[in-house]
Amino acid sequence: MKKKKKITACAIQIEIKAEHPDKNLSRVLKKIEKAAKIGANLIVLPEMWYSGYDFKKLEQTANRTNTIIKEFRTITKSYGTTIISSMVEKDRNNFFNTAFTVESNKGVVGKYRKIHLFPLLNEDRYFKRGKNSEVFNTSSGKIGVILCFDIRFPELTRFLAIKEAEIIAVPAQWPEVRLAHWRTLLQARAIENQLFVIGAACCGRQGKIILSGHSMIIDPNGKILAEAEEKEETIVAEIDLDEVNKAREKIPCFKSRVPQAYN
Repeated sequence: MKKKKKITACAIQIEIKAEHPDKNLSRVLKKIEKAAKIGANLIVLPEMWYSGYDFKKLEQTANRTNTIIKEFRTITKSYGTTIISSMVEKDRNNFFNTAFTVESNKGVVGKYRKIHLFPLLNEDRYFKRGKNSEVFNTSSGKIGVILCFDIRFPELTRFLAIKEAEIIAVPAQWPEVRLAHWRTLLQARAIENQLFVIGAACCGRQGKIILSGHSMIIDPNGKILAEAEEKEETIVAEIDLDEVNKAREKIPCFKSRVPQAYN
């Protein structure tokens, strides 16, 4: 798979209408196609954008996931883009909050099941947690994916960085009350691992919770290349993957690690 050095990255920020999942799908497909038409190589969607956290309809929602992936594949075939999307996955009798990485040549080239389930949302009551993470080789670079609450666990992102990730994608539903945490943690993960971070968040309201918005694209030095506000918005930034190596050569954090001291 030939990898581009410079790519156009995009995060789509939407307000989820949990009671109208197929309307969410229609809106998102239009936004994806619009982004692809202007040259977006990598498109990251928010966490659970299709249905929100409607735990009562997990079976029904999971039954739509493969159909949605087929819709994404049609777009990726037309435009050669990479799409990362968090949706409900069913495996035997278990449900997972899973991020799928979809490309034109192979369909799903990567799948990450959320490891750290958010107890304040009772996510751990309804979903089974994932057991591993990996870096996916895509036409848009080497990508690691984590989901929302995962951003609070720096060891997960560091593991992906050691596995040569150049980009960390973070689909999320983050509450507005902790917006400062979202912005700080995303920048911290980019700075400490010297890679690009793309945070795609939801906005608007889910039940009693106001969601933060403020999707961001951040470079390996922590510079915010693009940031949304609180309403629906698509953010775009050109990223040069060579900047990952440049940042690590300038400040050699990875070469200076002492793993034997961390046991």
